[in-house]
Amino acid sequence: MILFRDSNVLILNAFNTPPGAIAIYSVIEKLIKALQASVRPLNMFFYTKAVALLPEHDAPSPAHYKALRKFVTPQYKILGLSLLCGATIYIFSIKFLPELAPPPTLEALTLSSLMLSSIFFGIANFILGTAGLNNLNEKKFFSSTLIKVGLISIVLNTLLICFFSNYGAACGFALGEFMLFLFVRMRYHR
Repeated sequence: MILFRDSNVLILNAFNTPPGAIAIYSVIEKLIKALQASVRPLNMFFYTKAVALLPEHDAPSPAHYKALRKFVTPQYKILGLSLLCGATIYIFSIKFLPELAPPPTLEALTLSSLMLSSIFFGIANFILGTAGLNNLNEKKFFSSTLIKVGLISIVLNTLLICFFSNYGAACGFALGEFMLFLFVRMRYHR
């Protein structure tokens, strides 16, 4: 999904979005990417367990989907707890160390809120798609789906940015992961 994410700042610039709005979006996007990177060790830990669980030469099925979901749920819980702890520390920092942690703007909070769901969908996509579909003889489907979703996302993001500026970019950022999740999920339930 890197294809569409890295294009948002360029698209924002093409639509003459004010530099301050682009800067806020860019910083929030980097923060979300950093949070995504922070869950990669968990992804890799559960990836090996997911691959070991899958029988060779099987096709995706609802039973596989259910079995793989048990590797997604603990990651959601750990991420949720981490976000809660991080938010609590940040709130206390604003209160007691305002010079080190200035309060965020409403725009920054809104963009962050819109983009946070991408981390959760990314976890599911990694386990169900990268670990699951790639190891259930669906590499070609998964690769072509990644390309299709990336291209659809660029078009969708362009439209959203055209009408909603950096808020459209934030929605498009999350919608890309959501679309990929829908296609991956449908493959297990066909």
